[in-house]
Amino acid sequence: MENRDLFVECKAASLRVCDTAVSAEDQVLVSGDFTAGVKADEAAWALVGDKQTGGQRVVIVVEKQKPTEVKAQHWRSVFKGHPLLDPRTLHKNAILGKLDI
Repeated sequence: MENRDLFVECKAASLRVCDTAVSAEDQVLVSGDFTAGVKADEAAWALVGDKQTGGQRVVIVVEKQKPTEVKAQHWRSVFKGHPLLDPRTLHKNAILGKLDI
């Protein structure tokens, strides 16, 4: 896969990532509605090599529209309907910004 094969559409309420080099039924890599709004104009993405698997992964960085000010504002998942994240069960060396979804 190359950068030109990717279609990344980030909106304030949703994200869709497609691989345009494969058949239509396999194109969508990620699609979902965010748990809360993001600053879509500031979203960034990159295709990077994965040393562990030898493959590639798409890394997407988005910023929440409203910063977390109190614990109740933490996102419990990135996308609506996805499993909840529990920071207490993460490996002690895990970096929250690098979780796979």
